[in-house]
Amino acid sequence: PGAATDRHCFYFTVKADIQQHQSRLAHLRNQNANLLGELAMKRQTLADTELRAKCGRITKLTLLEQKEKLLKQRNSLTEKLAQTIGEINHERLVKNLAWIMIC
Repeated sequence: PGAATDRHCFYFTVKADIQQHQSRLAHLRNQNANLLGELAMKRQTLADTELRAKCGRITKLTLLEQKEKLLKQRNSLTEKLAQTIGEINHERLVKNLAWIMIC
């Protein structure tokens, strides 16, 4: 009877852990989608800025300054995106291992 109770407790503990990992995965995926959206906006802003420069609406110096700023922001977003993807993969792995433990 003690072993059955221990197994039962273990199952529900791991099951709760799995739910926690699934929650974290959902949060990370949402964060990932937001980062991708921000990245797309930066690309569009960069394209708009280059078009404004071609039309002579801004100076070449302003274009270069804005382009440098946008590229730094884009690089920062890309790093955050890579980190988030790594965290998503880690959470998936932990969740899958937990499922294996209770099967």
